[in-house]
Amino acid sequence: MQFHLGRAGDTRRLAARVAALYLIFSSLWIFASDRLLALVVHDAARLAWVGTAKGMAFVAVSTLLLYLLLRVWGGEGSQDMPGKAAEPLNGGRVRGPLALFLGLALVVPLIGYGVVQLHGPLLREAAFADLAAVAELKAGQVESWLWERHGDADTLRESEPMIHDIERWLRRGDGAARTRSIMRLEGLKRAFHYDVELLDPSGRRLLPNNGQSDSLGSLRGTLLPAALRSGQIQMSELYRDSAGRIRLDYVVPLIQHQVGADHAVAAAVLRAPVEQFLFPLIQTWPTASASAESLLVRRDGDSVLFLNELRHRR
Repeated sequence: MQFHLGRAGDTRRLAARVAALYLIFSSLWIFASDRLLALVVHDAARLAWVGTAKGMAFVAVSTLLLYLLLRVWGGEGSQDMPGKAAEPLNGGRVRGPLALFLGLALVVPLIGYGVVQLHGPLLREAAFADLAAVAELKAGQVESWLWERHGDADTLRESEPMIHDIERWLRRGDGAARTRSIMRLEGLKRAFHYDVELLDPSGRRLLPNNGQSDSLGSLRGTLLPAALRSGQIQMSELYRDSAGRIRLDYVVPLIQHQVGADHAVAAAVLRAPVEQFLFPLIQTWPTASASAESLLVRRDGDSVLFLNELRHRR
């Protein structure tokens, strides 16, 4: 392989070759080194210092590369003697700088590969740690929300004046007691956004349903008898009622404590606002992310049932 460097035309070709190689080398260096710094260095002050050192290293390496290229392709020795024709450059003299150029061009990608191999596991561990922290945070928030709902139900269960008013209303037809009972339940609905139902021990609805469909069938058959029999609050699973709304119900037994025997007066049903609060709480991610989401699931036979709205699929 031989290169014959003439006068003006050869000089232009030489300049074009040098410029092309310098463009390739500098682009690789800048692109790869900036990505490496973003992966490895996170402190702003240290990033500025490392960036300066990287720039100085680039100047030194590119200067050496340009010197070697110009020395070889400029036909060192053949141009120093006036009147002497340009001598051919053999392949050996050219392959040396080319090999050096390729070696220098590969330095940054190789360093990058090494950093990724060393730093990648640390990044994965950090990502899993972040996911675990978010999962723990979400679980704690959901648990706190459920305990708050249970606390509201427990407060209602222990409200003896209200239980007394409901007993007077149902047994004696006391209109004033009925008004007070309905006002307390309406206040609970306004303050905590529950849909509130009131059932007698047989499961008959005591409050008007305003034309809404009756979706209390499953409660009447299972949770209501269990609540009245045990005197304890019963909580349903998340389910979709006949009208298509997602429900989470608390059945609160209203027991009048008497000497010698307790008397089940009625049961209140607190229907928690899962679509207004619980689902947004689950689906909101604490940091900016294009793909992350938290899911509330349960096993359904051999399948998984997603209980909340998915981020990328309805």
